[in-house]
Amino acid sequence: MRSGGLQTWGGRPVRVGPHPEAGRILAAFPSWAAFRAGGTVAAFKRDRKTSLSWWSAPGFAGLALKFYHDRFPAPPGWPLAVGRAGRSWRAGAVLEAAGVPVPRRVFLARVGPRTRVLALERLAGARPLVDLV
Repeated sequence: MRSGGLQTWGGRPVRVGPHPEAGRILAAFPSWAAFRAGGTVAAFKRDRKTSLSWWSAPGFAGLALKFYHDRFPAPPGWPLAVGRAGRSWRAGAVLEAAGVPVPRRVFLARVGPRTRVLALERLAGARPLVDLV
């Protein structure tokens, strides 16, 4: 899978990021169900609108998964990168281009009618921004 473009993953839309292992991860797991089953997902934070989990699998770098839960299902053909998930995707691109050290984006995928997930590389030793304020 090439970086940046909108593609399909298990029949669902996915946008592949600049992370060097993005294509390898998506090729190893042919769908979202295989991705979840092939690794260990540990919930870190749960909320009505967003959730954060850690994902790990043997032979792959650990990922942070940020789930965006929409109030209403997306209409068929609705663009993937709209709303909060899309803004986070674009903000990561802008910060990365500006030279700010941010986690690289692996993929943004629609995993259900009301749920999108943004996968980011997990930075070792990183602390939440709120701890620095």
